[in-house]
Amino acid sequence: MPTWDDLNWFDKLFRDALIYAFSLAGFFAVPATFGRWRWFFPGWFAALNLFLLFAPASFHPRDNPVTYLALVHLPWILFCLSLAAGRFREEMIRTPLRSFLPWTAFRFTGAAYMLAGVAGDLPPRFGAEMAAGEVLTALGAVALWAAYRPDDFWYRGLLLFWNAYGLTAALASGVRMALANPELPFLRLPGSIHLYFMGFPQAWLPFFWAPLSIAVHMAVFFKLYLEWSAATPAPIQEASK
Repeated sequence: MPTWDDLNWFDKLFRDALIYAFSLAGFFAVPATFGRWRWFFPGWFAALNLFLLFAPASFHPRDNPVTYLALVHLPWILFCLSLAAGRFREEMIRTPLRSFLPWTAFRFTGAAYMLAGVAGDLPPRFGAEMAAGEVLTALGAVALWAAYRPDDFWYRGLLLFWNAYGLTAALASGVRMALANPELPFLRLPGSIHLYFMGFPQAWLPFFWAPLSIAVHMAVFFKLYLEWSAATPAPIQEASK
């Protein structure tokens, strides 16, 4: 890790500005059809920041592995369970599939990983691998949004591939960051990576945008399932059970 005196302030400010800009884009791109649930996301974000700022050291995710795992994984697990229970079924039905694509613009925040690797805040290979998954997912979302052809076979195939890739990239990012946490029993990567992600504003990435990424991709899969169910005659659905 570079020392305080060696820190390139212009580089740091540029990386932070990138995270701020695409984080803001992520909030503006929440589908309007979510209704009052749109306010849940800035509320969750504000509560997370207050917790990171004022949590006692014994509960802070920097030093507490239980808190760390809960912040990273509990939100998307609860969301998936809510989908399975039919909690957001009406919101999912009335939200167009295309609306989910620009929402993933916040994945461009992953470009900060590459810049952090160049600056020496992260191992270069680690930063490049993390950035590739995030940026490719965001670029794929832009391309699918621009060439929206939901009735075409090739488009459905690309959409499924993109969604599976984006979900895998998000899960892989969580695994990589966990492997750098010295408080967890399976440390395999330098602990300096963990310290980097505990800083501000990059702590938003593992604790807010990463779980939200997984939740969005799960929502797309659920939306595709709802559309398939609506388009499939009842006898075929019964025969497939």
